[in-house]
Parts: sequence; structure tokens; C-alpha cells
Amino acid sequence: MGLATPGAGVVFEPIIGIEIHVQLRTASKMFCGCSNDIGDAAPNANTCPVCLGLPGALPVINREAVRHVLATGVAIEATTPEVTRWDRKNYFYPDLPKGYQISQYELPLASNGRLVVETSRGSFEVGITRAHLEEDTARLQHTRIDGRRVSLLDYDRSGAPLMEIVTDPVIHDAETARRYAEELRLLLLTIGASHAAMESGQMRVEANVSLRPAGSEAFGTRVEVKNMNSFRSVERAIEYEIARQESALRAGEPLIQETRGWDDAAGRTYVMRVKESSEDYRYFPEPDLPPLVLDPASNAALRASLPELPAARRVRSRARISPVASGSSSTSASTGDLSAGVSRKRRKRASRELETSRSGRAARAARASACSASTAGSTLLPSAR
Repeated sequence: MGLATPGAGVVFEPIIGIEIHVQLRTASKMFCGCSNDIGDAAPNANTCPVCLGLPGALPVINREAVRHVLATGVAIEATTPEVTRWDRKNYFYPDLPKGYQISQYELPLASNGRLVVETSRGSFEVGITRAHLEEDTARLQHTRIDGRRVSLLDYDRSGAPLMEIVTDPVIHDAETARRYAEELRLLLLTIGASHAAMESGQMRVEANVSLRPAGSEAFGTRVEVKNMNSFRSVERAIEYEIARQESALRAGEPLIQETRGWDDAAGRTYVMRVKESSEDYRYFPEPDLPPLVLDPASNAALRASLPELPAARRVRSRARISPVASGSSSTSASTGDLSAGVSRKRRKRASRELETSRSGRAARAARASACSASTAGSTLLPSAR
């Protein structure tokens, strides 16, 4: 889809990639035994030497977190490698006590997936580059004490299991980006991988937005937009950023590769920091965790254990309300007219309500299957995690 200003000679094409971080449903954190239930915990209550990043503390892999990412990979029709590994992502920030994050870079648990979404213009397939597993950071709270601006650190979230899902840069409008985020959340709820509550930070959506002249192959300058805490905010923030970049380009102003936050009340984005590239993170293999060897049979068992996915459920539901063939053409015609008169928005809302009501049973069914991933010398904590 192109964007044009009346009278302008250049038509710009938005290029959008979506990164979604999801906190996984596990009893304990990613690499230690601390509780992952931090909703009502006092600040810094669920911590230990591992998630505080103290010297000499060694990580142990959470089996259930691995299983959730593998299940997500199956659900999005992704490829799973025979062997995966962990990498250190090096950067400094106050909420990262070790000075690096244990993540995955070259060998993610899932890659080359896809998810089909419904938009006002019809179906659209979103390619998914990767879904990988990492540990979450601590949480910064900016406040005032005795009139002074201060930042408080809560390490309860530090080390929580986090899945990052990254799309290909194939989205071209804000509506499709929103529908993708909504569909992915519904999928995660269905398979029981996450509660995915955006308002509490369990699902965090970030958009990489750039513009280029229509027909051009080269990408424009990429800007990352963060702090979007609702699906409506996702759509509004991307629409604003597309308009902001187009205005700057038409005025001859340079765009900078940067990270911008979304101010929902003001309806605009604002500069947070200059955006890093992958080279700045100086990835290298995590020396404290050996590679993880995955049993191909486990994916087949995982696939068989998954509940009916949202897309398949919609197809089945629509088939049930389709006009029934009969000998009476008038009956068929009236039924068809009635079916056509039901708005797409109402059908989608009813479908989402049905899917949400069944998500609890779906999650229990998904958890019933054990993950048979094995490790090359690494130790997994009990599957009850």
C-alpha cells in the first residue's frame, strides 16, 4: 500500500516489522528456581544469586519454557533445528544486573513460520522470522521521593522466561500490524503459552517502521516504536509514525535510526535513545550453558497434543453456520442473504469470545504433554516448572 500527499510526486511505501515479547506461563524463572508469580510480590522478594547476576551463580534451563516456545513454533508452522544454543547479548542498562542477557541469536528454537490474519481488505499472511527464548530484565520505576526524581529497581521480573517473536518486514499498514498482534495473542492463549495481558506487561509489542519510495528495493531508515500497551495503541502509534516520517522526508529532513516511545495521551511518539544494531550487542555463545539437542519425536508429540487452533476453529464455526443446501432455492437464497448480512466485525467478536472461553481447557490439554527435549550435557529443572 502506498501513501501519497495530494500534489506530491513521490509515493511512499511503509515497511513494518513487529517484535513481540511474551512472558511465558511457568512456575519458576528461566534459569533459576525463583517463583515466576510476581503479580502481588513485594519488590525484590523473588530473587536469588542467579537472577541478581551475582558472580559465580550458574544458570539451569527451564524445561517448561522450552516446551512453550516449541509449541508456539508448531502452531505458527515454523522450523525447529536439531540443535540450538544460547548466546550472550551484551549491553549496559540499570535493569540488567549481569551486563548481558542470555538469549538466542544464530540458532533460535523456531524460525520461518507464518500466521494468517484477517483484515478489512481480506486475508494476509505474515511471515515470522523467528521465535526464540531469553530471560527478562528487571523493572525500572521512575518516581519522586522528597521532591527528587529517582529510579527504583525491582528485580522480581529479572530472569523471567521471555519469548520474542519477530516478523519479516512484510506488513505495510497499521491495521494489519494490529490484527497480527491480536491473532498472535489469541494463539498464545489457546495453546496455554502465556496469559499475554498487555496491561500488565506480559505481552509487549514493538514496531519497526520505515518508509521507502514505492517500487524501491532498498529499505529506508528504521525507527523502533515502544511502550504500546493496547492493540488500539499499536495501530495509532504506527499510523502516527508513518505520517511523521513521511512529513520529514517530504520536508527534506533526515531520519535517524532510533527508538521512540508512544505517548498515548498526547497521540505522538517521542525520542528515547539511538537504536543499536546487532553488531553493538557483541553476541557470542553462552559459556555456562551447553547446546540443547532437540528430539524430533517430541515435536510430533507436541503437535498431537495441541488444542484446535483459532484459524481452524473459525473455519469449522463458519462451516456450521453456512447455508444448508436444500431443494428449495428460495430457502437457500434467504439463508444466504441472512448470512451475508452478518457483519465481519460481529462474527470476529463472537469468535474471539468463544475462543477465550475455551482457552482454559485448551491450556490444560496442552500442558498435559511432556516435552522430551534432551540436552548435550546441560541440566534441566523438573518438568513441573
